Amino acid sequence: MTVSESVILLNFRLLMSSVHLLPGILYFLGGMGSSLGVFVIYKIIRRSQRRRAFHSVSHSLLDESDQLNILINNLPDCVFFKDVDGKYILANHKFSKKLKVNRPEDLYGKTDKDLYEKDECSKYIENDNKVLTGEVEIVKHKEESNKNGASQFFLTTKIPIKDKKGNIIGLMGTCSDISEQELSSLEIEKQHHIIEKERNLLRALMDNMPDTIYIKDKECRFLDGNPEQIKVTKAKTFNNLIGKTDFDFYPKDMAEIFYKDDKQVIETGEAIINKEEIGFDSRGNIRVKSTTKVPIRDKDGNIVGLVGIGRDITRQKESEEKLKEQAQSLQEINVLLEERQEEINQQADELSSQNTILENERNLLRTLIDAIPDFIYIKDKESRFITANKNTCEIMKAKDQNELEGKTDFDYYAKEIAQKYFADEREVIKSGKALINRQEIGFDKEGNERVLSTTKVPYYDADGRIIGIVGVGRDITEMKEFQEQLEKQAADLQENNQLLEERQEEIKKQSESLTEQNLLLEKERNLLRTLIDNMPDYIYIKDKESRFLTVNKRLLKVMHKESLDEIIGKTDFETAPSKEAADLYYKDEQELLQTGKPIINKEEIGFDEKDRERVISTSKVPFYDADGNIAGVVGIGRDITKQKNAEKQLREQAQNLQEVNMILEERQEKIQHQSEELNKQAQYLQKANVQLEHLNATKNKFFSIIAHDLKNPFQAIFGFSELLMRNHDDFEENQKLELLTMIKTSSESAFNLLENLLHWARTQTDTIRYNPAQIKISELIEQNIELTKASAENKSISLISEINSDCNVYADSNMINLVIRNLLSNAIKFTKEEGSIVIKCYDAKSDELAVSITDTGIGMSKENIEKLFRIDEYFSTTGTSGEGGTGLGLIICKEFVEKNKGIISIESEPGIGSTFTFTLPKKKKK
Repeated sequence: MTVSESVILLNFRLLMSSVHLLPGILYFLGGMGSSLGVFVIYKIIRRSQRRRAFHSVSHSLLDESDQLNILINNLPDCVFFKDVDGKYILANHKFSKKLKVNRPEDLYGKTDKDLYEKDECSKYIENDNKVLTGEVEIVKHKEESNKNGASQFFLTTKIPIKDKKGNIIGLMGTCSDISEQELSSLEIEKQHHIIEKERNLLRALMDNMPDTIYIKDKECRFLDGNPEQIKVTKAKTFNNLIGKTDFDFYPKDMAEIFYKDDKQVIETGEAIINKEEIGFDSRGNIRVKSTTKVPIRDKDGNIVGLVGIGRDITRQKESEEKLKEQAQSLQEINVLLEERQEEINQQADELSSQNTILENERNLLRTLIDAIPDFIYIKDKESRFITANKNTCEIMKAKDQNELEGKTDFDYYAKEIAQKYFADEREVIKSGKALINRQEIGFDKEGNERVLSTTKVPYYDADGRIIGIVGVGRDITEMKEFQEQLEKQAADLQENNQLLEERQEEIKKQSESLTEQNLLLEKERNLLRTLIDNMPDYIYIKDKESRFLTVNKRLLKVMHKESLDEIIGKTDFETAPSKEAADLYYKDEQELLQTGKPIINKEEIGFDEKDRERVISTSKVPFYDADGNIAGVVGIGRDITKQKNAEKQLREQAQNLQEVNMILEERQEKIQHQSEELNKQAQYLQKANVQLEHLNATKNKFFSIIAHDLKNPFQAIFGFSELLMRNHDDFEENQKLELLTMIKTSSESAFNLLENLLHWARTQTDTIRYNPAQIKISELIEQNIELTKASAENKSISLISEINSDCNVYADSNMINLVIRNLLSNAIKFTKEEGSIVIKCYDAKSDELAVSITDTGIGMSKENIEKLFRIDEYFSTTGTSGEGGTGLGLIICKEFVEKNKGIISIESEPGIGSTFTFTLPKKKKK
């Protein structure tokens, strides 16, 4: 061990015995001279030597060196030693770790030049040089060495080391981390700053709040209060309020209530929250107050007073009453709506029941129509099938009516037949006249050609318009064949008569051939007899007296006779079942005998073999003698009872169908009427709902403006005026002028807002008077340009008017004046400095004039444009100089322009500017 190390060891060993006092000592010695510092250290060491057991100095220096290393390596601070050349000769692990060196031994022999940057190294060398001259250096410095990037603060102390002769042989340094102490000091300073700022903010808040705020002691005496409390109590000044109680400002009964509440809070420690009670405003008017009182405690938790806040809720209570009334009205409307809903539900149930009945009737009618053997169908105006009965579908070979729907006859018949059907149907639709019993060619299920009797009638809608046709086709092929057979038989009879006449002449001329002719006649008679006896019709021949000359077997059976002998020579009076029928037969036959006109297919009442009443189609023709004189009557009767019954059934079905159609039409008309009523009710409810939504949006807008926008200007006025009053003598003139300007600006803002609110409220209640007249709008524009010129000049904005002096419109002067003023103010508000505003006037139409105001302002997006004129969308932006607004002005402009028969519109682009345009009529519209 070198001599210098031994000296260091000796000095340091003695010093470390008092190491717990080292930081304080070094702080104390910081400003002392080196000799005084050494003297003080020496005294401390001597005092420590007396306390400690210093046995002997004969211990080996090696043992003491080990003890020194152990000691300095366990110190919480960094410790290092340097020689006079600035080389490290000893250091602890804490210091090597700080320098990011593995072992303290790695530092030995090195200087600060080897370990630090140039600038930092120069600073350390300069400090070392001062210490080596005998001074003590105490330096506080900050390093950004924290792992989290936070700052660390260190206190480095360097003292000279001397040998026994007093010569400086080096220096000792300690470096302590004082980040916690430093940060605590900074935090305390920061907290003091925050507390002071919050105190000022709290004072400003109290002084500018519209509520009454006060502080009382345990005896309920005022300790502090805001300006609103001073106004309410009429104390005039702050000093007049301090130390007094409520009994000094309020009536006794009211003060007793306040005192009772104050004592309750102070004694129980429980706050009173939002208690409603009667109070006064600054003018002495009785108001409803919401009062909150909370206890104030000291640091030991003892109650030393209370804080009270009183809020005027008179308007709120009035609004609540109005809201209750509106809620009652809404409840009544809801009751009406529920009653209407119940009626609608009942009507829906009735409609459902009626639909069920109609559906049953439709199914019954469908079953009936499908059971009719005739062909029944309905077509639209284009002759396309709408529906058809089962028999028609089978003829068309369609599975059901759905397969048939939409198709025409051209899809099922040859073109010639389909064209004939189509032409008939077009004629019915065009003329509106029915086609009755038209005979035409048709087909049966097997495709065989049949004769049809077709009836086609127009089909009408509820308004009486023809929308198609109803067709009924009946197969009359057999009846047609019977008629043709009957006509053929009548022709044969006539031919036979002629043949008989010819043969009679031959008999006269050729008497010699009488026998042959008689045989021939007998043969022909037998042939004719055989023919008429085997026909299913009733055939008879009568003489001129309507006496039977002969009848066929069928008629003989009907008369219940066995042979012709029982009937020949008799009349219907003797054989007919009733006298009335006999009279009718006789009358027809006598008329025929007199006129010679045949009776064809006359329907009469007759009977069959079982005496059942039948419908008979009778044809009677005269027969002549050889001289051409009428000798009697030939009659043919055909039983058409089945056909008539079928026709009757069809008529009844048609009648039923018609009745059902009438019922359906009545039901449809009733349903249509009910549907119209329901639609009207729905429209009424929808309109009422829209009105309620509009009223709700209007209410919300009004409350938001009252609660926010109207309050802010007054708070600013109160705050600035209070500030001016309190510090009037401390402010310079320019500061006073600035505050007065702010008060004026806030007052103007409040006035403009109140004016807009007044106009808007009057438009909502329709109390504003509309007095249109012929006016020069150019004069109104020039007046408003003069009024707003000062505001524009403050922002260096150019106002450019391109208005002709002859711009006349028919409108309300006051309303349009407000519109122009609002639009110009908005344009100035949203235009940046050095911008421009152009006002133009031009013809929009022949009878309309347009006024446009174009600015070079901030513009707006399409989404914001859609919100501008809507009361239910709160939209307001701040002007380029911080000007505020409510968005109400443009809504009033829109309502006033529309009230004057005009339209307002906007074109805008963000960053470019906006153009507001409104139109007005030039003259009074008729």
